[in-house]
Amino acid sequence: MKLKTFFRIALLIAVVGLTACTTFQLRDANDQLTTYYYAKKQAEKNNDWQMLEGTIASLSKLAEDAAKQAEEEDDNVRNQIAFYRIAATAAWQAGDTNVLAYASEGQKLCTDDNFNRDCGMLLVIPYFASVDEIKDRFLTLQDKIKNTPADKRGTHAQAAEKIFTDYQAALISVLKHRPKIANSKTHPDFLKALDHNTGALLCELIGLNTVGLITTAKGDVNKAKCELYELKKRALNAGLDQFSVKCLPKSEDQLKKPKNCP
Repeated sequence: MKLKTFFRIALLIAVVGLTACTTFQLRDANDQLTTYYYAKKQAEKNNDWQMLEGTIASLSKLAEDAAKQAEEEDDNVRNQIAFYRIAATAAWQAGDTNVLAYASEGQKLCTDDNFNRDCGMLLVIPYFASVDEIKDRFLTLQDKIKNTPADKRGTHAQAAEKIFTDYQAALISVLKHRPKIANSKTHPDFLKALDHNTGALLCELIGLNTVGLITTAKGDVNKAKCELYELKKRALNAGLDQFSVKCLPKSEDQLKKPKNCP
């Protein structure tokens, strides 16, 4: 069972705490989502597997119930979108495979006229969920490499590079959606949380952890560093800056290109 997800409550609260609740049912679903999230966080902190299992089951049930309620809200598109956001978020936190389906159904209802923070969340949740899955693979591979003699660690190079590629794909997808979210009516606190987590993916998971893993596995470090450089350029072009992302310079012309890059 997965113990922790990388993207924590910051992004969740940015949406849940700000969503306009027009019905008691929607408010109640939001409250349940927040309650279960904190219960999960406490279980992870205490390594309480029994509590964690129960909380994950509750999150999966909430996801299912919210998706069903979304189908019944066909006379109120805004409520439909909000319920799908709850369903997708709960499924994400539960590690439920239905997260993509819930997010997709909600996205279908979002238009340029009604695009709000719920729509922004529905756009990025699938990629954050994939990052959690990739991080699980990273930790497993990291342990495997540590237990492999130094002269044989090269056998893990391809697996380490695949983790880099998968993280890279998730980051590029989030960056692709970032301008639309920034230009929409979504609350600035949501954008701030989104940028914080995007920066953590770029700087920590990719730039520090995965490049380090490739180095340890004797993979193509230079290629990884060159691709990291390109990702930083993408991040700057998508509107991220040094104030929200610690590993970015003030502008692209201050970004130092690694040696031997194309």
